[in-house]
Amino acid sequence: HGQNGLYGPTVKVIEIHKLAETASRDGVSVVLEEIGSNNLVIVDEGHKGTGSEAQVWKNRQKYLSERGFLLEYSATFAQAIAAAGRRSQQDLLQEYGQAILFDYSYAHFYHDGYGKDFAVLNLQDERPDQAHELLAGALLVFYHQRFLYRQYELAYRPFNIEMPLWVLLGSSVNALYTQSRQRRSDVAEVVAFLKRFVEDRDWSLSVLGRILQSESGFRDAGSGQDLFAPHMPGLLGKDPAEVYQTILADLFHGSGGLEVWELKQADGELGLRLSTADEAAPYFGVINIGDSSAFKKYLAEHVGIETQEDNFRPSQFGQVDAPGSPISLLIGAKKFIEGWSSWRVSSMGLLNVGRGAGSQIIQLFGRGVRLKGKGMSLKRSDALRDGPPPPGISFLETLTIFGWNANYIQTFRQIMDAENLGRAFTLSVQKMTPWPENKLPVPQTKAGFDANQLCWTLDDSGPDVEIDLTARLSVFTSQGQGRQLREQAGERYGTVVVDFRPLADDKPSPYSRMVNQETLYLAALTYKQARGYANLHVTPASVQQVLIQRCRARLSQGDDMPQRLQAVAEQSLCTYLDRFVRMKERDAESKNAEPSYLTAADPRVLSAYQIRVTSDSLAAQIEQLLQGNLDSDAGESLPRLHVDRSLYNPLLTEGGTEWRKQVSLHPPGLNVDERQFIIDIRKFWADNHTLPPWRDQELHILRNTARTGIGLFNRSGFYPDFLLWLSSTDTGTVRVIFVDPHGLHHGGLAGNADKFAALDALRALSNQPEFREKKIRLNGFLLTTTPVDKIVDAEMRSEAELERTYPLLFQRGDYARKLLQTTDADQ
Repeated sequence: HGQNGLYGPTVKVIEIHKLAETASRDGVSVVLEEIGSNNLVIVDEGHKGTGSEAQVWKNRQKYLSERGFLLEYSATFAQAIAAAGRRSQQDLLQEYGQAILFDYSYAHFYHDGYGKDFAVLNLQDERPDQAHELLAGALLVFYHQRFLYRQYELAYRPFNIEMPLWVLLGSSVNALYTQSRQRRSDVAEVVAFLKRFVEDRDWSLSVLGRILQSESGFRDAGSGQDLFAPHMPGLLGKDPAEVYQTILADLFHGSGGLEVWELKQADGELGLRLSTADEAAPYFGVINIGDSSAFKKYLAEHVGIETQEDNFRPSQFGQVDAPGSPISLLIGAKKFIEGWSSWRVSSMGLLNVGRGAGSQIIQLFGRGVRLKGKGMSLKRSDALRDGPPPPGISFLETLTIFGWNANYIQTFRQIMDAENLGRAFTLSVQKMTPWPENKLPVPQTKAGFDANQLCWTLDDSGPDVEIDLTARLSVFTSQGQGRQLREQAGERYGTVVVDFRPLADDKPSPYSRMVNQETLYLAALTYKQARGYANLHVTPASVQQVLIQRCRARLSQGDDMPQRLQAVAEQSLCTYLDRFVRMKERDAESKNAEPSYLTAADPRVLSAYQIRVTSDSLAAQIEQLLQGNLDSDAGESLPRLHVDRSLYNPLLTEGGTEWRKQVSLHPPGLNVDERQFIIDIRKFWADNHTLPPWRDQELHILRNTARTGIGLFNRSGFYPDFLLWLSSTDTGTVRVIFVDPHGLHHGGLAGNADKFAALDALRALSNQPEFREKKIRLNGFLLTTTPVDKIVDAEMRSEAELERTYPLLFQRGDYARKLLQTTDADQ
């Protein structure tokens, strides 16, 4: 609402609290009539208008927009309406049900890959005397996130992962509440736990020891398994004394007794520190509450801590997001619901959560699932198609939620169930016991080597590129052979080969003369930037040389018009850029490869499945199954295989069409071909492991996880679905076989050129001294069920011919024998 000023119209900014129906005596209020009712009114946090105490604001919004337009936004309309009284609900549904412009609630946000995943530590039974043990487990789950962050900080940097923060939140602004006529404080209980943890070393080591051995004594209400183990695989089995000391140093910045200080420069703020902490940055935690005087009295009477005063240090709450902030723990309420935003929250505890706090719970939850993502995409790494993420990042992209009172978690679950996300279960896998130590070599690049730090200049030393842009028409008939002939006829008589390479007499190709070289060069630079090839140097001369030496295309007849050729040349060049960079990466990584040995604690080995079920009846069945043993094959509500030579069990598989509509697995279960592969290998080994040449061999199988498991040559996308190890107890030779089941219907042989090249490079590693001297033989196959006549560029070759030419196996007949065949070179 503005007036004309010296330089034209001005904008007048009015604090909304000065709006009033009538003028005030002090003259600072603005009467609504002065503004009028023909306005565009935009309201954030619109759900606040659904409460009785907010009707004043609601009425003012309606008046100001009566002849204009009112636009409200909120993430929690549904929860606010659900929390309203029965009488108000119908009116609210009538009003908002007719006015929804765009519904993008959390369920849509989550399923589109945005924000963090979340895992609820769903406690089966809680006992008041075990509150401290439960908090110790939650502390370890949080420390596991910090542990991974410290270990992979540089690798996580492109994904904009912030240093993890542990937040304990309640829906009440005060730290004290009354229950059974007694004053209680969840916040004080947290402080009491911290005091016990840092001051009673023997108790802490005893509790940590049990938790690190997956024997916490707490069970997940859904699976019946240990509550904490699936969420901290990187810490399991570690020495509790070592973990304890690291927690004191990394999270609490010192040792000694716990101290609570009131920060006089910050209203309602208390700092947590240890007595020997560095004075430069002493506080590791902040409590932000309403009635600090009552809380200080409660601490003195019930916890035995006298609060001291810090008259000089500024607010620590305001420093939480500062680079290198020492704050590891944040405890509070109202400020975390309104107006506060942080990318650091990674673990959340629910304190004093009421059943009518639906909107506030979602607001609290929203503070935790915020994620910057790679390139500020706001997406989880598993939702991106941009190469493999670094190890363990899924734990940093998951908000873990716990509440020491099971009622709090039950309230949270009910609210999240209303978001149509389905029931969530965690199924911890059982790893092979004893683990085959030093028997599972895998190739890795040497420590400190990063292919992205090398600089490459584009040239024509890469592979030939032929892209197929022809339109294909498949005519389905009752005669399969007839379909094949009609497709071949279309290939022969309806295709033009555009060859940018020189003619036989070295004269330039007429096609290359039709290409604008400057436009082609600019297209190459644009594509290079989009793909992140910062270490690739591209010149106009190299672009022209690549086009005329390496590029061909197949077009449908009539598509070879001059205006089309420019786009074809650009697409061919971009395809070459990808393959050139992948080739350079393979060469560089191969020269810097060495063997390492897979351990049970390796984050690349699956530790748990995350299961989400939208059907209540199916969820009940799965919940019951998880309480029992899963040590056999089954095909009911939780399809699975049990394989004694697998490094972990069970191996979950996909169910039928209806099952897949109701259940999502992370990582995905075995598809039909993958399941058949495991069954075939299991049967072959059962029938042959006592016969030569396999009777002196040990077999181990790993179902690898896509993009986060074991891989090599990242840009080639080389993360095979399975790894097999055959270890000779006689000669000490270990054969490592990478197997990647993959269809060839669409891309054909040419479309999988990078995978074939990666497999060839993998085989070549066997000849390097680092592997040869340790008797490690590497091999790999692309496994396919695609019939030869459906492979578009098989060129009438037989299966046997293709298997001799490519690292390829057809999944039929005695393929399992071929895969596990021992040759003289392997001895």
